[in-house]
Amino acid sequence: MIALVAAVIAALAALGSSDAGVTKPALVLADRSPLTIAGRGFESGERIVVKVVGTGMERRRTIVADRLGRFTTRWAGAVLPECSPYTVSATGARGSRAMLRRVQIPPACGIAPQP
Repeated sequence: MIALVAAVIAALAALGSSDAGVTKPALVLADRSPLTIAGRGFESGERIVVKVVGTGMERRRTIVADRLGRFTTRWAGAVLPECSPYTVSATGARGSRAMLRRVQIPPACGIAPQP
Protein backbone atom coordinates (compact mmCIF):
# COMPACT_ATOMS: atom_id res chain seq x y z
CA MET A 1 0.00 0.00 0.00
CA ILE A 2 2.85 2.39 0.81
CA ALA A 3 4.41 1.62 -2.57
CA LEU A 4 1.11 2.43 -4.30
CA VAL A 5 0.81 5.76 -2.49
CA ALA A 6 4.42 6.61 -3.36
CA ALA A 7 3.81 5.69 -7.02
CA VAL A 8 0.72 7.88 -7.22
CA ILE A 9 2.54 10.82 -5.62
CA ALA A 10 5.43 10.40 -8.04
CA ALA A 11 3.03 10.16 -10.98
CA LEU A 12 1.21 13.34 -9.99
CA ALA A 13 4.54 15.11 -9.52
CA ALA A 14 5.52 14.03 -13.04
CA LEU A 15 2.42 15.73 -14.41
CA GLY A 16 3.62 19.10 -13.13
CA SER A 17 4.75 20.72 -9.94
CA SER A 18 2.38 23.69 -9.89
CA ASP A 19 -1.42 23.45 -9.91
CA ALA A 20 -1.61 27.10 -11.00
CA GLY A 21 0.28 26.34 -14.21
CA VAL A 22 -1.86 23.37 -15.23
CA THR A 23 -4.41 24.34 -17.86
CA LYS A 24 -4.58 21.22 -19.98
CA PRO A 25 -5.77 17.91 -18.50
CA ALA A 26 -3.14 15.17 -18.46
CA LEU A 27 -2.98 11.46 -17.60
CA VAL A 28 -0.24 9.18 -16.37
CA LEU A 29 0.02 5.42 -15.98
CA ALA A 30 0.84 5.31 -12.26
CA ASP A 31 1.10 1.51 -12.06
CA ARG A 32 0.60 -1.47 -14.37
CA SER A 33 -0.35 -3.94 -11.64
CA PRO A 34 -2.86 -3.27 -10.33
CA LEU A 35 -3.77 -0.94 -13.18
CA THR A 36 -3.69 2.61 -11.75
CA ILE A 37 -4.33 5.82 -13.68
CA ALA A 38 -3.78 9.34 -12.31
CA GLY A 39 -5.07 12.54 -13.84
CA ARG A 40 -4.63 16.26 -13.29
CA GLY A 41 -5.90 19.52 -14.76
CA PHE A 42 -9.60 18.65 -14.82
CA GLU A 43 -12.31 20.92 -13.42
CA SER A 44 -12.95 20.77 -9.68
CA GLY A 45 -15.73 18.25 -9.00
CA GLU A 46 -16.00 17.27 -12.68
CA ARG A 47 -17.44 13.81 -13.44
CA ILE A 48 -14.93 11.97 -15.61
CA VAL A 49 -15.24 8.75 -17.60
CA VAL A 50 -11.87 6.97 -17.66
CA LYS A 51 -11.47 4.25 -20.27
CA VAL A 52 -8.47 1.94 -20.71
CA VAL A 53 -8.14 -0.29 -23.77
CA GLY A 54 -5.22 -2.67 -24.06
CA THR A 55 -4.44 -6.02 -25.63
CA GLY A 56 -7.26 -8.30 -24.52
CA MET A 57 -8.73 -5.87 -21.98
CA GLU A 58 -11.07 -2.92 -21.65
CA ARG A 59 -11.92 -1.10 -18.44
CA ARG A 60 -14.21 1.87 -17.86
CA ARG A 61 -15.00 3.83 -14.73
CA THR A 62 -16.76 7.10 -13.88
CA ILE A 63 -15.11 9.14 -11.14
CA VAL A 64 -15.20 12.70 -9.77
CA ALA A 65 -12.15 14.98 -9.73
CA ASP A 66 -11.12 16.40 -6.36
CA ARG A 67 -11.20 20.13 -5.59
CA LEU A 68 -7.82 20.56 -7.33
CA GLY A 69 -9.02 18.76 -10.48
CA ARG A 70 -7.05 15.57 -9.79
CA PHE A 71 -8.01 11.93 -9.54
CA THR A 72 -6.51 8.49 -9.12
CA THR A 73 -8.36 5.33 -10.06
CA ARG A 74 -7.26 1.74 -9.57
CA TRP A 75 -8.67 -1.48 -10.98
CA ALA A 76 -7.92 -4.33 -8.55
CA GLY A 77 -6.92 -7.48 -10.42
CA ALA A 78 -6.34 -5.67 -13.73
CA VAL A 79 -2.83 -5.82 -15.16
CA LEU A 80 -1.49 -3.97 -18.19
CA PRO A 81 1.35 -6.03 -19.70
CA GLU A 82 4.64 -4.14 -19.95
CA CYS A 83 5.14 -4.45 -23.70
CA SER A 84 1.53 -4.10 -24.82
CA PRO A 85 0.10 -1.08 -26.63
CA TYR A 86 -2.72 0.72 -24.81
CA THR A 87 -4.94 3.79 -24.92
CA VAL A 88 -6.23 5.62 -21.86
CA SER A 89 -8.84 8.33 -22.31
CA ALA A 90 -10.54 10.58 -19.78
CA THR A 91 -13.57 12.62 -20.80
CA GLY A 92 -15.07 15.10 -18.36
CA ALA A 93 -18.71 16.16 -18.25
CA ARG A 94 -17.63 19.81 -18.52
CA GLY A 95 -15.56 19.25 -21.66
CA SER A 96 -12.15 18.35 -20.23
CA ARG A 97 -10.33 15.67 -22.23
CA ALA A 98 -7.03 13.87 -21.95
CA MET A 99 -5.48 10.88 -23.68
CA LEU A 100 -2.44 8.72 -23.05
CA ARG A 101 -1.31 6.25 -25.71
CA ARG A 102 1.33 3.68 -26.29
CA VAL A 103 0.71 2.51 -29.82
CA GLN A 104 4.12 1.40 -30.96
CA ILE A 105 6.02 -1.31 -29.17
CA PRO A 106 9.73 -0.47 -28.85
CA PRO A 107 11.86 -3.00 -30.79
CA ALA A 108 13.83 -4.06 -27.70
CA CYS A 109 10.73 -4.72 -25.60
CA GLY A 110 10.95 -8.32 -24.47
CA ILE A 111 13.84 -9.13 -26.81
CA ALA A 112 17.29 -9.86 -25.44
CA PRO A 113 19.95 -7.73 -27.18
CA GLN A 114 22.36 -9.66 -29.38
CA PRO A 115 26.11 -8.91 -29.26
